[in-house]
Amino acid sequence: MENDLFNTLQTEHKEIKSIFGILKSEKSPEKRDNSLSSLQASLIPHLRAEERVIYSELFKNSQSKELGLEAVEEHYALRLMLEELFKMPNNSDRFNARANVTLEILAHHIDEEEKKIFPKMKEIFNSEQLNNFLKKFSDEKQVIKEKKGVLLNILHTDHEEVKTILNKLKNEKSSYERNNSLQMLEGLLIPHMKAEENVIYKELLKFRESQELALRSLEEHYATRTVMEELYEMRINSERFSARVNIVTEMVNHHILEEEKDLFEKLKELFDREQLNDLTKIFTEEKKVIKRRYE
Repeated sequence: MENDLFNTLQTEHKEIKSIFGILKSEKSPEKRDNSLSSLQASLIPHLRAEERVIYSELFKNSQSKELGLEAVEEHYALRLMLEELFKMPNNSDRFNARANVTLEILAHHIDEEEKKIFPKMKEIFNSEQLNNFLKKFSDEKQVIKEKKGVLLNILHTDHEEVKTILNKLKNEKSSYERNNSLQMLEGLLIPHMKAEENVIYKELLKFRESQELALRSLEEHYATRTVMEELYEMRINSERFSARVNIVTEMVNHHILEEEKDLFEKLKELFDREQLNDLTKIFTEEKKVIKRRYE
């Protein structure tokens, strides 16, 4: 049973090296994109879970602390190389060179881990401890893969509030109540959209595989703002106002549906839990700053 942890890690090492091998041999940009997505989905959770479970245990023992520190530094170097790799045009000579160097660093790290860290762990930890590490490693990796972060919950909550206000605006007959709902909509929707653009979409534009998605979202925001600006200039009790509210509602609902289906998944794929938490703080602060301008 004590070998289950090491068998799991070795199996994942082989899978990751296999994906790199496919990435290097592929010539099609589309197939390379697929390999990069597979690499992101496999390697990043593996690295993070090793750091949080395996290496954190190595730090606690004087016999293995130095090995753990060296491994963490190698992970850091790997992540930097990967971030640069994901940003490069994947049909360039530089991409090929970077992929080769990254694979060499990865292969060296795996070799060191399996030849030095594995034996050291067998030496200083008993079977029960190793089995416990395996469970923690698997659980942590699953959490990282799922990335059910606060950011997505905040975005979803904003979306639901916007839809509620729009429905209220559609059903209100009183000019006074319509005006209140319109002000509430402006106070929520505009800061939400601008903060998304300044924080979320800005980050997605940095990655080749999410640029098109971010650009489409920006265009949908622009179209929504244009229609909203015209809405504010209309007589609030006119038939045209009601028709325009229906159009805004359809546009917003469509955008939300696309965002929660495609953009949320892309965020979970590209960013780890720490990065999503950082984006949450920046998004929340940005929204506060923008809201103050509308008060």
